[in-house]
Amino acid sequence: QQYFGGAFIGNHVHKALKLSNIQTLCKSLVQTAQNRLPHRATEIQHHTEILVNTFSMFARCHNIYDQNFIDEAQTCALEQAIEQFMGFFRESFPKSTEDHATPRANSTHVGLAS
Repeated sequence: QQYFGGAFIGNHVHKALKLSNIQTLCKSLVQTAQNRLPHRATEIQHHTEILVNTFSMFARCHNIYDQNFIDEAQTCALEQAIEQFMGFFRESFPKSTEDHATPRANSTHVGLAS
């Protein structure tokens, strides 16, 4: 039912949004850079830290709204988490927000773009 409603989030998303998996995934970027682009390793380390923060903030949102019932306190926590996530996202990826996130959120009526 959730799949056909367009709201399906598979187990791969739940696994990927665990902090240890976020760190492992992003750490592989740094390791690859050190092996293939050693002259850009510092720059890639900086971008990796941004990605870890981005995915971690999104995971916080996901963990709140991925519950069967959200009470008033969780709704407030979700609102704060979304504001923090989108503020960081807009600051870190301004072009992505304009070209992808905002139009996509508006077309699907998701409140992350407001």
